[in-house]
Amino acid sequence: MPVLQRSSTHLDSFFNQYAQYTYNPNASVAREFQRLGQRMGWSDDERRIARERYREALTNEFNDIFVPASVLECTRVIKSVNVNLVDVVNAARNPTVVPTPRKFGTVKELRKYSYKNKKIFPRDKAKSGGVLKFMLRMISAA
Repeated sequence: MPVLQRSSTHLDSFFNQYAQYTYNPNASVAREFQRLGQRMGWSDDERRIARERYREALTNEFNDIFVPASVLECTRVIKSVNVNLVDVVNAARNPTVVPTPRKFGTVKELRKYSYKNKKIFPRDKAKSGGVLKFMLRMISAA
């Protein structure tokens, strides 16, 4: 798999802070976080702290990638689209390697896929503005 030449991103910086871990920037960021945790052998507290830092990097990366032309236009288009945002970030980071994210017919289908694949985007991040604010869906079980 070829390594894409691009400038360092928030997620690259997050993963690269672990010198003893070999980060693959062309792989799914969710899978890379799982691999990192296995490699590091974190305690529960260490895993919690690392997960928060990962979620912060994921949120910042999304906000850097997607800048809306107009919030009103963005709202109209996005409100009816159900896609996994971790997949969206992966596809934007590696367009020649990662397929276009799947569109789900319902939030329930999106929820099932997201939990099964451990691809949960951090809904509680304060920096969730712009496009991200409109794309986040409540997917936790009711």
